[in-house]
Amino acid sequence: MSNEIFEKILNRKIETFKSVFLEDSEGIFKVNGKLFHAQEFGVYRERVLSEIIKSVIPESIQVKDGFVITSKNKLSTQCDIILYDSENTPVINDGVLRFFPIESVLAICEVKSIIRTKAELKEILQKLAAQKKLDHDVISLRKEGEMITTFLVCKKIDFDFQTDFSDLYEGIENELRHNFILSLEDGIISYQIEREYFNEANKEAFDNVFKGKSKLCEYPVVRGDLMPNVITKATDKYPNIHIKMFLHAIGSSLEHVRKPRIELQNYYTDEL
Repeated sequence: MSNEIFEKILNRKIETFKSVFLEDSEGIFKVNGKLFHAQEFGVYRERVLSEIIKSVIPESIQVKDGFVITSKNKLSTQCDIILYDSENTPVINDGVLRFFPIESVLAICEVKSIIRTKAELKEILQKLAAQKKLDHDVISLRKEGEMITTFLVCKKIDFDFQTDFSDLYEGIENELRHNFILSLEDGIISYQIEREYFNEANKEAFDNVFKGKSKLCEYPVVRGDLMPNVITKATDKYPNIHIKMFLHAIGSSLEHVRKPRIELQNYYTDEL
């Protein structure tokens, strides 16, 4: 049973999010169908998304944009949204740009408007995969848990896409795939734990744990096996179900992301 007060507040925030993300931002930044001030347009949407995310995460987790760095001298491309542990983060900045040690990063999000081609979607997903790969550089005695969460939020995927993303990830490790995609006009794309996708050794474990029933999840790989993608769409009865599932996916995945201690000396010296 849900809490009526919390549900009303969240529903109000969701409607505001949808209105601003889908309609208001285009009204502000588009004239006669042409986009003006593209950078400000993107920043505006990122801020709107950040606010709805903040409604379902602890205050200790902050939401910013910036770059991810590792102690092995690697640097990400610019990240639209970074969720990071503010209690475990020496935010490094030069007065203009922000840099976050990989050990403090919990999730990375790419924010887009309309994705019009398969090639564009491939570029976005491979960018997220490269950002997730930085997690391999974590140096810590405390490494239990899942890799950082990566996800995409967009207004619409405007081509006939399939939920099998194998060709978009050719040559990339399965564990580096995105965790979920929210398209406000299409639905939420996540994963489903299904028996037939497990190897024989894991099928017995599936039967014991899930009793033969499939289950939605936020992870591409379960017990070493790649799970299938599945899309959940909004309905007339539940018009915001995909957004609520998205918010749940964020909260659930953040609970399981590993939270290693930052060995900060590894960032500024090789002598210790």
